[in-house]
Amino acid sequence: MNLTYLIINVAFTAAALVAAWPRLGQIGHRPWLASLLVVGMMTLVFDNLIVGLQIVGYNPDLISGLRLGYAPIEDFGYLVTGSVLVPALWKRFAKLGQSSTQIGED
Repeated sequence: MNLTYLIINVAFTAAALVAAWPRLGQIGHRPWLASLLVVGMMTLVFDNLIVGLQIVGYNPDLISGLRLGYAPIEDFGYLVTGSVLVPALWKRFAKLGQSSTQIGED
């Protein structure tokens, strides 16, 4: 089996969804969309720079061929994974810095 970037993205996204699943209902759509928008814009700019300047290259046999500018579409899979995982982890670990009296207040 050839491990393409798409297969790797699907595996990481599936793992993130499984890890974040208990918290996804508590988050709402705003943090997820805000994270997706901010990280998506940064990914679009910086991935195009590093690929366009040939700092990073991709094996053409392992990508789908679809690109946004110079960056292969597979590069954007990680931003979806991160946009789901980061707000879920934030929600999960937000209570660690609170005292026991503060935890009961939310």
